[in-house]
Amino acid sequence: MHITPRFTLSQTSTHVILTLTLPYIRVGSAETLIDGPNLTFTCQSYLLKLTFSNVLLDDDDHQVNAIYDPNVNNGTLSINIFKLNEGEDFNDLDLTTKLLQPKLPKKYTPKIEIIESNEDKDEDSDDEEFEDEVSVLEHLKAIEIEGEEKKVKPKYGFNLTFTNEHSQIRPELREISAVDLDVIGWSEKRELRLTKELEDFDRNRYQSDYFINDIKFEEFNPEGHDMLYTVAMNHAPWWFDDLSFELKSLTLEADDTEVLSKIPNKLQTIQNPKPLFLGLISILFSYILDTRLTDNEPTVESAFNVWKCSSIFNWFESYHGSRDDVKMCLVEGVRRGLCYGYCRNFELCLKGVEDLVEVMGVRRKVIKCFIEIYRIFEKSDVYYLMNRFYVEPYLVFLQNRTEEEMKEFGEEVKACWMGEKRNLEKFKESVFEGLREMEVEVEESVESNSSED
Repeated sequence: MHITPRFTLSQTSTHVILTLTLPYIRVGSAETLIDGPNLTFTCQSYLLKLTFSNVLLDDDDHQVNAIYDPNVNNGTLSINIFKLNEGEDFNDLDLTTKLLQPKLPKKYTPKIEIIESNEDKDEDSDDEEFEDEVSVLEHLKAIEIEGEEKKVKPKYGFNLTFTNEHSQIRPELREISAVDLDVIGWSEKRELRLTKELEDFDRNRYQSDYFINDIKFEEFNPEGHDMLYTVAMNHAPWWFDDLSFELKSLTLEADDTEVLSKIPNKLQTIQNPKPLFLGLISILFSYILDTRLTDNEPTVESAFNVWKCSSIFNWFESYHGSRDDVKMCLVEGVRRGLCYGYCRNFELCLKGVEDLVEVMGVRRKVIKCFIEIYRIFEKSDVYYLMNRFYVEPYLVFLQNRTEEEMKEFGEEVKACWMGEKRNLEKFKESVFEGLREMEVEVEESVESNSSED
């Protein structure tokens, strides 16, 4: 089995530079083959196949130049490859998953059992074969009686590409899925989720966190100021600070491209990308809340927080319903923040929505967020499966979207939010009915106690 080496890519006006980490190799066994935009590198057990946006040059007059340094990472090989057209810009060299040649789905090969050719044995087995045929027919008939929904297992995960996973990795999935994914269908799952969110909303907790940072209501909230809330509200996220993310020339950092190079570029058949774009809202909002609370320094609780506050992760939700839209996803994100967040404060959730609007329109900002989510889940003994079901395929999906597509969806999210901001009280009621009444109740209670004193 071949190993994909760690690698990064850069370019000059004349060359594409491929840097590979290859510890303890025999340099003489390395070989580089170029065929138009395709590059194949082999060295002992290592194999790397890349497809670039433009054509490389391969002829005797322009041979590939390679330098091996055994002192860097126990062995680093830098290969300079000529461009066919000098000065041509090779796009997305930092999006390394996209450059990996796609992996074709494995073809199913039926197992063939070789049976001895023995006439007597065949005659003796006639009755057994007849019984087998009868049992198969009875089984098929039983399936038909169970109805159409029972015949087809529910699908879930990214683009609804997974099925029957629950039975294969049941112990792990039991910890990360709110329902039995192979039994509960999409509509029933959503109904159960909405009911659960109503049950889990803690009225007293919300009222307590309503005054979490207001000293005049200290009697109602005796614990006083919450340090994490202060950090979260004052946090300056990297997506606001780094204006260079707006530039098309920006590339991801080397440690980010290394994460992308580990993710296989699996072929995706996506007929309707809209449900996947809507899913970005659920995932990014939960990540943004955790980023604000941890000041961009994930903790041991981050995997749980990101998982719990996202209906995609917690319930394997999908947004292919005819009425599913941006507003519904924004409402849902804020609702789960108020149900399961550490600071269940409406103002903090509004900060999260503002962050979401800032991130959504720029492809590399979204990719950077997903890389950070990947790192958070990768360190977890429980939630690492979220990378398999969602984060990895989403990273492949995002790298193959255009800047125009992301900008268009970002504008849709922004326009929706600008409309909702004009009447925040109405938006608040969409999240949970009676939120404002709960706030007024506490305000009146505190004012009444103050007047008595």
